[in-house]
Amino acid sequence: MSNTQKREKDEAEAPSSSSTSSKGLQTITLKLDSAKANKTFERYGHIVTPILAKNLSPAAAEVDQTVDAGFKVWTTNGEYQTILPIGTVFFPHEEVHMHLNHILSEKRILQELKLEEKEVKVDSYDRRYGFIKYWKFMTGRKYEIKNSAQKGDVVGWGVVVRNGIGTGTALGADIYTDRVVCGNGSVARGKDFGFALKHVGNFKQMAEDFENGLRVVFQKAEELMQLYEDMCEVRATQKSIEKLYDSTGIADKVWEKIPFIAIDEKAKQTHDRIKLHEKAKQQVSLFDVFNSLTNPLTRNFETTHSFSRLYDNTVSLHRQMDIIVHESKGVGRRLV
Repeated sequence: MSNTQKREKDEAEAPSSSSTSSKGLQTITLKLDSAKANKTFERYGHIVTPILAKNLSPAAAEVDQTVDAGFKVWTTNGEYQTILPIGTVFFPHEEVHMHLNHILSEKRILQELKLEEKEVKVDSYDRRYGFIKYWKFMTGRKYEIKNSAQKGDVVGWGVVVRNGIGTGTALGADIYTDRVVCGNGSVARGKDFGFALKHVGNFKQMAEDFENGLRVVFQKAEELMQLYEDMCEVRATQKSIEKLYDSTGIADKVWEKIPFIAIDEKAKQTHDRIKLHEKAKQQVSLFDVFNSLTNPLTRNFETTHSFSRLYDNTVSLHRQMDIIVHESKGVGRRLV
């Protein structure tokens, strides 16, 4: 199955973005303990209320007893949103935005990011109907990739913040890079370049850890630039192209746009399906491959505004590039 077929299959199985038909819908009644409702974020319309469930233990078999089993219902302006798992710390998107703005108002941070003379523009994107949200902003800092075959190849960088509510997506941040010459965007995710906070514990500690985590991320971009320098020094091979094709999930229509790659849609095996041109094997670097892929991915994002696909594809692309560089040069992994 090609990468395009895999993606189309996933999209076909995903919930439709259109309104759900009333056929087959069922209404159920939940007992809520409104006396213990969490109204911390009622100013945004959010209330989180414990669900009272029937006691299923054998000892209570003869008694019609309801207990707080730890599950909670999240409502916004009185409308049901979802059920939150046991132990979930509710961290609404509005609070993430507020804490991000707080960090970006600190004079020291603005100076460090070379943003003190301009207004910070923060773009936001929804995923899964708004249950997951991304915030992206660029800093004023730029780096020249000295090993690039293109003279004056400059990369700017920024940060992508993410948060999910009841989705399994952690609150955290990753580095976003933007190649100045073509505007290619990409996201790098790894423990050394970002952070992820599970929605457990307590809100106050999560908020503090979030702000501290952001301050650390701002200092990590130079290490990612070194990965790019190393990618310039490693030549692309048929084996590395096959690895990228199999592991990144990037669609065939993206690979087809690369002039030094040939795609045979009828072939079933990867080594027959994708081919690196012979003349390119000693001339094309991993950094060339990286930019050849991120260009159509970025153009697609600009057209469809599907940031989630750009995020997923480029996070995976960075990770696989890191593995190939590690195997080729023997340098330590950066994106584990």
